[in-house]
Amino acid sequence: MNQQIERLTNSHILEVEDICCDIGGNAILKNLSFKVPAGSFCCLLGKSGCGKTTLFRALSGLQEVQQGQVSVNGRMVTENGAPVVLSQHRKIGLVFQDYTLFPHLSVRDNLLFGAPECSRIEQQEIVNRLLTLIDLEGYQERFPHELSGGQQQRVALARTLASDPLLVLLDEPFSNLEQEQRLRLAQQVKHILKEQSISALLVTHDQQEAFAFADYIGIIIDGELVQWGTPEDIYYRPQNQQVAEFIGSGNWYDCQCVLDETGKQKLATPFGVIDISTDNKLLSEKNKSMLQGSDKLQIFLRQENIYLPVNQQEFTKECIDDICYTTPNNTMRHFPIIKWWQVTEKYFAGFLSFVDLKPVLEIEDDTLSKLRVNVFIRSNREIMIGQKVRVELEVGELILRSIPSPQPSP
Repeated sequence: MNQQIERLTNSHILEVEDICCDIGGNAILKNLSFKVPAGSFCCLLGKSGCGKTTLFRALSGLQEVQQGQVSVNGRMVTENGAPVVLSQHRKIGLVFQDYTLFPHLSVRDNLLFGAPECSRIEQQEIVNRLLTLIDLEGYQERFPHELSGGQQQRVALARTLASDPLLVLLDEPFSNLEQEQRLRLAQQVKHILKEQSISALLVTHDQQEAFAFADYIGIIIDGELVQWGTPEDIYYRPQNQQVAEFIGSGNWYDCQCVLDETGKQKLATPFGVIDISTDNKLLSEKNKSMLQGSDKLQIFLRQENIYLPVNQQEFTKECIDDICYTTPNNTMRHFPIIKWWQVTEKYFAGFLSFVDLKPVLEIEDDTLSKLRVNVFIRSNREIMIGQKVRVELEVGELILRSIPSPQPSP
């Protein structure tokens, strides 16, 4: 059995409870709590200035906090806001954004800086093992300026591993690299840590990096941990409007719960109708209560939810489908579904083809005419600017919000 696994005595390598941190009278961290399962790779994701790096420093013992507990492998290292174990004794390895390699030391000496005292033979064994681990055999006599950015970061990681940590914290470690290099190095680092059975907590603002690396992601907004879950939970089941708008790219659109002629429940959107009567997976309990109690709803749709079908129909002059429905106060209303859209722009993004669309209207409508949507083209079918097209919807669990009705003036 791997020695690292044998040393783990707790199901969670890191437990954080009610951490609060004030700096200069400003609340930077607000009652943050989460747990990192042993052997997992987790990520704290948020915009610059949200408190990620402050939390990184607090967990490693480099930043004072006013409240909260931190445990590493079941051992309390911060209690009631006060450190009870010094940073260097927490068995936590740190990897920083700027690599922090010593420019005057060779790769070999940089690696040994993080290693415990031992004989020269044992030192060389450590260097050989680490260089093999990071796939840099033969580089031990090189200096940092002779390495690429990705190679420097791997050396920085290996130096951290030389101290035999239980957990590695990584603070924006790939941000100095190009996007393609970042994602590739994130996978390499994950593979290296997994080989050593070492857990990791990554701090980043890069969503692609987070989703490529993490088993669990925590979303931090203004110093608060607003959601913690798997990448699938974060993307498909955001707990609130803030998370939905932060992750990925999408927009809110008006929608309406209606009944068809057979009494089945449907959700009408500007792009089509979603059958919500037969697939309960589309609706969370929160969404079900919204459908029953809200007069006005909006649905959050991302680029991949709206697409151009391969087989396009011939254009007809009927541009709007009007669906009639009755409000909770028994008022009859109409909800318009746009049948035809006109291509206004086409472009490539990340080697995928997209088009921008605007509605085709028989009669000018101030509200509908403002609608714009960005749509992914799923086939290699030629689409021309100015062409009129139909769109279709493909959604997983619905992301809804209720819009309060305006209150009458007193």
